[in-house]
This record gives sequence, structure tokens and C-alpha cells, in this order.
Amino acid sequence: MHAQAIPPPLTASKTSKAAVASLVLGILSVLGGILTGLPAIVCGIVGISKIGNSSGRLTGKGLAVAGIATGGFGIMFTAVLAAIAIPAYVKVVEKAKLAQSQQRARVIVLACQLYAADHDGNLPVDVMTLLDESYIEKGTDLRSPFAEAGGSAIGYKFLISGNLADFPQPGQTVLLHDEVQAPGGQMVMAFLDGHVAVGRVAGKIARPE
Repeated sequence: MHAQAIPPPLTASKTSKAAVASLVLGILSVLGGILTGLPAIVCGIVGISKIGNSSGRLTGKGLAVAGIATGGFGIMFTAVLAAIAIPAYVKVVEKAKLAQSQQRARVIVLACQLYAADHDGNLPVDVMTLLDESYIEKGTDLRSPFAEAGGSAIGYKFLISGNLADFPQPGQTVLLHDEVQAPGGQMVMAFLDGHVAVGRVAGKIARPE
């Protein structure tokens, strides 16, 4: 009588850790983008491969597939979000710099008017004169907001000199402008009557919009 063969003991299948990691990273990729989305896809592929070669000892293929899908979605979602948000942020920064440049130009042109009132209508020859004679407080930031780091300490250029009587149309006479153009060729200009405008540069002439 032959002894009956004893079948090998059954082992409980386990969920692939790579598949679980893929799903977790895939979910996080909605916020983490490619930083977690790409690892989610890699873990998902590794998980599917190991499950297929495990002879049933590993499960979780659905988790791995879901991880790959959510990882891919997370990467695309953050890419689209960045494509929308970055240009909007750049525009906000540009508008803030334009406003800052206008404010600095306004400080200078108003100081010029005070100087002219004290000097028989004569305009100062440069911004340093206004600083030296305390028409502008020393330490006032007069750099162009559009200049690169380490640029000129005074970022505004005078276009005219002489006496106010020489300019019968102060509202149309540009006294000074920002030395650095804003994106799109815009330039901040201050007029002799005190108003400030943003214009575009045509050749060497700045024209108000």
C-alpha cells in the first residue's frame, strides 16, 4: 500500500507593497505633481511585474493600475495648473513693478517742481542735485524696479534741462523716464506738470499710451 502524497501547505497571498505605494503616491501626485507622480508610475509598473511573476502569491494589480492612472493624472493636472498660474503670476508682478516705478518717478518730478520754485524756475541738472539739496530724502529707493540686481542706484533719466519758461506745454513735455523698459516695450514717464504715464518706446522717443 502506497503512502498518500501530502500536498504542500497553502500560503496566503499578499498585497504587493509596490502596488500599494503606487496608489498612495498617485493620490499624492495631485499636489506633488511629477515629484510623486513619476514614482507612482514606476512603482505601479514594478508592482504589476512582480504580481505577474509571483504565481498568485502577490495581489494588488488593480491598486497598481490605479496608482499608474492617478500618477499620470497628477502630473498632467499640475502641468496644466502651472501653465495657467505662472503667466498670471508674471503679469501681477509686472503690474506691481509698473506701479512702483510710477511712484518713484512721481517722487522725483514733484521734487523737481519744488526745486524749480526755489530756483527761479530752473530745473535741476540731475537727481543727485535733488538728493544733495534735500529735496528728496537720502536713502529713498530710486532704482528702476525693472533693473537687474546690482543695477544703477538711480534708475531714472532726465530728458530736459533749463527753465520752466522754456516749455510752454508742460503736460506734453517728458521730464524723465525709467531707464529700463518694462516687458512689452513699456516705459514709465514723468511729465513736467507732475503727472506720470506709461508709454511705449518708438526709436528713442517714449510715447504715452
